[in-house]
Amino acid sequence: MANNVKLFDTYGVLYIGTNEFFFDIEDLRIIQSRTNWYVDKGGYLTSSYFYAGIRRIVRFHRIVMHAAPDEYVDHKNRKRYDNRKTNLRCCSYTENNRNRGLCSTNTSGVIGVSFDKRRNKWTASITINRKKLFIGRFESKEAAISARLKKEVELFGDFAPQQALYLTRIEEVYYEQIENRSA
Repeated sequence: MANNVKLFDTYGVLYIGTNEFFFDIEDLRIIQSRTNWYVDKGGYLTSSYFYAGIRRIVRFHRIVMHAAPDEYVDHKNRKRYDNRKTNLRCCSYTENNRNRGLCSTNTSGVIGVSFDKRRNKWTASITINRKKLFIGRFESKEAAISARLKKEVELFGDFAPQQALYLTRIEEVYYEQIENRSA
């Protein structure tokens, strides 16, 4: 097992075939306690064991987060190989599903923003409690994106799927205002 693990200052990397899995140094003993780690069909770091004659399967991220049977563990950055605790959080099924990537048919680059050809405007919407909430129609794509991101953070807080994009946009606006004041 030792040659499959590389250690750095605060984290380690477990190599399985061509896959790399990040973990916190304090979780090294968990990695070393099992010799049968493998990558499951979903791309997660997984191990199995027998208990009372029944094969049990356990995913590494659930072990390190001490997830209860009714809890889900979300990878904040959506990277299944990054099992460092700063990237993991226990959550509900709904919160976990909120943190998904873009659909392949998305043309705006932002979840919940689309172009209405009939009205020739950009629309923003969001789904909450299985109900679609219409945010508005906008002349520009940028305005629709800003409205969507603002509403997302307002409704979902830390579980806003595009929170990083929202924070980046706020930062850009802030620096733009500073530049305009000094000009």
